[in-house]
Amino acid sequence: MAPETVLVLLLFGLVTVPLVVGAVAFLNRDGGETERVEELERRVEELESERE
Repeated sequence: MAPETVLVLLLFGLVTVPLVVGAVAFLNRDGGETERVEELERRVEELESERE
């Protein structure tokens, strides 16, 4: 394999891998927030019912 081909493949890998990892992290960033919001909503409902 020609050195130019190896260099292009290496550069392609160095650019593509972080982009894919970043995209996956961006799509999964909501991870635990949904559970936390649901917990807080439930606590608010409990406190409102106690207040009434």
